[in-house]
Amino acid sequence: MDLRDELLIVFFTALGLSTTFETILKGGKLFAIFAVAAEVFIIIQNVAGGLVAYITA
Repeated sequence: MDLRDELLIVFFTALGLSTTFETILKGGKLFAIFAVAAEVFIIIQNVAGGLVAYITA
């Protein structure tokens, strides 16, 4: 991993950690839809990765 990649991880992690609950509430319904969609895609990605690892092992 390059230094640039590591610094990008640190940057975006710091942004996420500095978010307040009030900021999240300001996102409203659109943010809730985005958060649920992101969680669904995370689960799909993990299941797909597990299946590929299982099939190719």
